[in-house]
Amino acid sequence: MSETDEMILEALRGTAEQHKRSPWEFCQEVWKLMQQKPESEQERYFRVFLQEIDLSILADSGDGNLPQPDEDCFTEADAIADKVLGNLLPKNPQEADFYHTLWEKLCDSLLFSDEAHQIAFLMRLWMDLRIPYFHRDSMGLEMDDAEFQVIFEKILPVLKKAQFLLVVRFRQKTQRTSLLIELANGLADDAERAVFWAFVISRITLSERRIAERDGAKRGA
Repeated sequence: MSETDEMILEALRGTAEQHKRSPWEFCQEVWKLMQQKPESEQERYFRVFLQEIDLSILADSGDGNLPQPDEDCFTEADAIADKVLGNLLPKNPQEADFYHTLWEKLCDSLLFSDEAHQIAFLMRLWMDLRIPYFHRDSMGLEMDDAEFQVIFEKILPVLKKAQFLLVVRFRQKTQRTSLLIELANGLADDAERAVFWAFVISRITLSERRIAERDGAKRGA
């Protein structure tokens, strides 16, 4: 990180220390901080904020009674952010180009009618798990459905062991992960390991979705 970026990061951290009660309040103050800077510097503050400031900086906060914009503001910002990221990420741009595109969207008066919508968009980007963004040097191993299925059936006994390890209780998380790594390392090649980890990730995602649906049903009851 350059010396200038380090200075920007310290300014952002100082803002967090003063305004750490909610993501909305913090992003409001970050917005004000950017607006106080010369126009030529504002995009750099935006990039450093998204790249270097993690949501955990507000981990000790959480006052739900703070003023918030109306729900439509968040809904519109969320829809725009999801569409922008959905279109941009598959192109795998360089990191500088990625953040520049987001900055252009943030400054687009046709997309955002007022400052509140811009701040909501900034907050939505900051809280998205796809940010910070990283350019991929490789697009990874690709295979068609038929090849995937052949390998899946071949390593099915190993996948069943993985399924068991995902649901059985351990005293420590490292026990589960180390045993999964052992299973993966015992496979014949990268193609088999890719199918193995695809299976593991899909099972974790499915489990999280079921938990979310169950919690949602409980809140609605």
